[in-house]
Amino acid sequence: MALETCIAFLLADSYDVEDFLFFKKNANRKRRKIRKKLKTEPSDNLQIEDDKRDVFNAVLQSLTISDFKSHFQLTPSQTEDLVRLLAPCEWTAIREERWTVWHAVLASLWALSTQESYHSVANRFHITESLICDQLDEFCTFVSSHLANEIHWPQEEEAEMSVVGFFSNVGLPDTLCVVGTCFIPCEKPIDVPDPEAYKDPKGSYSVKLMAFCNHKGRFTYVSAEHPRNWPNSRILSATELGKALQEDPMALLHGKHIIGNSTFALSEHFLTPFPDYATLGQKKCAITRKCSHLLQWRKAPSIL
Repeated sequence: MALETCIAFLLADSYDVEDFLFFKKNANRKRRKIRKKLKTEPSDNLQIEDDKRDVFNAVLQSLTISDFKSHFQLTPSQTEDLVRLLAPCEWTAIREERWTVWHAVLASLWALSTQESYHSVANRFHITESLICDQLDEFCTFVSSHLANEIHWPQEEEAEMSVVGFFSNVGLPDTLCVVGTCFIPCEKPIDVPDPEAYKDPKGSYSVKLMAFCNHKGRFTYVSAEHPRNWPNSRILSATELGKALQEDPMALLHGKHIIGNSTFALSEHFLTPFPDYATLGQKKCAITRKCSHLLQWRKAPSIL
């Protein structure tokens, strides 16, 4: 009623009372027609969307683990764990009928992994672009706020399990974590001392992500705030973990060590491959092969 009053006020100079009564009657007739159409068509539209989603679900179930991971960056079991952890959250963007937390997580993972447009992801998952946008925002918020403690440095039993896992997989004793780096594209940074430090030779900007993972490839520490052109040793020393490693390595590692590539500085607690100068002894060659195998096996830069 308020809307009709506003319309009448705005059109007062052009319409007299009789004209407005006709306008109001015609508007009500159109409104009833739209309501009737919405009552009859949604069932057909919903059925079509349900059929599309059933087909999509069937395709998901037919994917191999490797194919599933290539699309969502997680295995089916890891995705199930993520859904279980996020299910209790107050999702407001998925109140649409037959749209579940499972679908919201999959769509969000797909959007983040493939960087497809909202339009493309919406068509793929048979929902609206606005829903993709809203639920992706909620997904990122829930992950950052509710799952912050899921990434933690291994202690006690977890640490021992990681050591055993690395030894059984590659034969390196007392290995606690492996570290790798990769680049994350970004816009030109502002409010930083040297924006050009984030720039690559092609003119694109990115930050360098440095992450540590255990024997299962799960994150134990992540840093993604430093320029891409900083060397790894400098980034490591600027992180909280790097500072703890310098101040009290025994408290952090308990006599264990970390594996990294040759861009990191070799130390008592940080093991890197020896340079292959054809002068290495048998023992150093063996260590270098195992370190290289571990970094390749874990694919440290690409799994992060």
